[in-house]
Amino acid sequence: MNSFRYGLLIMAALVLLSNSCYGKTNNRKDYGLRGSVCAVVEKNIEFSIKFGEVVPTGKSNDTIYYFLKNGNVYAEVFSPNKYKRFEYDEHNNLTEEMCVKVGKGQEYRIDNNLYHLNDTVDHKFYQYVYNSGGRLEEVKFFEFKRWLGDMEQYYRIVYSYDSNGKKIVYRNEFSIDKEEIYNGSVRKTKDHCGFNSTRITTETLNAKGRPTKREISIDNEHLRTITISYNEYGDEVKILHQWSDGSRSVETTKYVYDQNGNWLKRLHFVGDKLKTWTEREITYAVSGEDYSRKLEEVKMIEAKSQIINDMVKHEQDSIQTVEKVWEEEVAKGGPFAIDVDENAQFPGGEGAYSNWFLRNFHMPAEAAENGEYGRVIVECVVECDGSISFVRIKKSVSEAIDKEALRLVKSMPKWKPAMKDGQPVRSRFIIPMMFRND
Repeated sequence: MNSFRYGLLIMAALVLLSNSCYGKTNNRKDYGLRGSVCAVVEKNIEFSIKFGEVVPTGKSNDTIYYFLKNGNVYAEVFSPNKYKRFEYDEHNNLTEEMCVKVGKGQEYRIDNNLYHLNDTVDHKFYQYVYNSGGRLEEVKFFEFKRWLGDMEQYYRIVYSYDSNGKKIVYRNEFSIDKEEIYNGSVRKTKDHCGFNSTRITTETLNAKGRPTKREISIDNEHLRTITISYNEYGDEVKILHQWSDGSRSVETTKYVYDQNGNWLKRLHFVGDKLKTWTEREITYAVSGEDYSRKLEEVKMIEAKSQIINDMVKHEQDSIQTVEKVWEEEVAKGGPFAIDVDENAQFPGGEGAYSNWFLRNFHMPAEAAENGEYGRVIVECVVECDGSISFVRIKKSVSEAIDKEALRLVKSMPKWKPAMKDGQPVRSRFIIPMMFRND
């Protein structure tokens, strides 16, 4: 239970950023690629274990990476329903990142009637801002708010540096601060997380600036020690987790390389059990025309993205229909009080809610395997007697996580209802939940 308590910090997801104090790039070197790579097809192979033998199913989840001549990533295509595009300035610093994803439609059950949305479209947009010295100063994250029908800023991260450029502090709109302090080959990172919790990660770095040892503590309580070893190409080959309760787990990775030192096959084991199987098909450029030909493929994909954009209007119409039905059904239970004296709250307050959440949360296996995490927003009604009704997902992450969020809210004990003029009243309530799979 403690590992869940510490591993599942209810905090906003931070954008993964470069360790460099200067401009951020998404370069093939960041992917461990060597040579004039212009495209990579990365296949996550699906498999099953039968009678102790690993048997591939013949299916894979494919990602295609397209690179510019200078090595920067131009686009990532996640088969079959996700697409990323990157923009750079004249200094090759990343300035914009756009992500479009088509997902399964959601189902809403309102008063025993089932309402279904067609395929939903997620638009996410990152904007990177640099100061006059070329250092990353701010990251703005925008998201298409499907319930509002517009692109709105979701959060931002602001960076500051000391005179030596070795101390980084960043803060986002959820008041989650992160501070990195370098001292020679040691990097200490402090995450000031939700519920006034602080996680400290102390890393010992090798000559290439990669961690070989990582010690993690939360609120001054040691959680685990992670030891990492690398092969001659700088790839992680062994990770040892030593938990504070004495338990251990070992992760190992086996690689097969081509003549350029790029891996073509990667097998990742936890203990002696194979967890992921990834293969690569790498295309090397002989001339500049090879890059151009690959970018023509991207243009065809971008043309298809217009079809995705056209789907947004249809999705908005569907959502407005469901929204109207939800409002009408909720209204049948009576009006909501305006300007209440006390808001509805979980019995025992925020601390009790946090403890209850951590005791009752179960990370869906499907979400853990797919690396799904994020902030779900659930909307519900707290009735006069404290019971929860009309529960629905206001902001989705994935089908598996949405289902778990709905289960949690529906299984909650009765709340303390909102109060007005000394009387309990009916109220609407928004419950954010951050799911992490650390």
